[in-house]
Amino acid sequence: MAITQVQNPLAIVNELTQLDRWLEIVGSDGEVGRVDAGSSLIGDDRKTDPYYISHTAWSGFSHAVDHLHTLRTMIASAGVLHMYSPFALIRAAIENASKTVWLLSPHSREERIRRRLRLAAAETRNLEGLNVLIGSTSPRTLEERLDDLRKIATKYGIPEDDVVHRRNRPGYEDIVAEAGKSMAYGPTTAAAVWKVCSALAHGDQPVSIAMMERADIRTRGNVIEANASAPVGGLVLMTALTAAMVEKAWSLYDQRRRSYL
Repeated sequence: MAITQVQNPLAIVNELTQLDRWLEIVGSDGEVGRVDAGSSLIGDDRKTDPYYISHTAWSGFSHAVDHLHTLRTMIASAGVLHMYSPFALIRAAIENASKTVWLLSPHSREERIRRRLRLAAAETRNLEGLNVLIGSTSPRTLEERLDDLRKIATKYGIPEDDVVHRRNRPGYEDIVAEAGKSMAYGPTTAAAVWKVCSALAHGDQPVSIAMMERADIRTRGNVIEANASAPVGGLVLMTALTAAMVEKAWSLYDQRRRSYL
């Protein structure tokens, strides 16, 4: 079966105790997340205009909250736990929260600018790839958009290749692992959560078999049959680790958006 009746959905939901507070933050018409004049984040934004670091950091946080809200709603309201889809939701949440942590955690403004521009280059290439796929065109070419990034990088002494070269394209495994350095559980655990969730989101059979809880195993010839269900314990742990990353994302954003002058 692909869906399991949840005897105690609070085992997972209880790891999302901060979710209502996060929902209030993202639903506050921008007032709670407003960037103060004189803050370090407004200084970042001025140097990366129009590729604002604050907008990308806020987007990562709000996307993460949205996916965790979906997870809670699915479990608490329906009272069932789907076998595979929760991992896709957790993957999206930890990716987006990690992106915010990755962007905001460096003490060096130059490094924060570099990371934002690298991300912009990757997003620009993704958009161009989509345009080519569907036969659409943008008002500006890929090279024109990349030139904007080169100019910002050069203005602040960052080598162009650090920003626009394909080898410096940030991958989500690297982003999550780097963000994990800011967490008590560390980069290896953060990356492991992402890799497991990604594998299950893609239907990776060996990982799916390894992760699912199995019972009533039978052997028929060379075929092993089993009843499988969602691994509640594993989901509780991954939800807790992801929620901690989301809280770190908000903490860093809140710290950098405030003016202490």
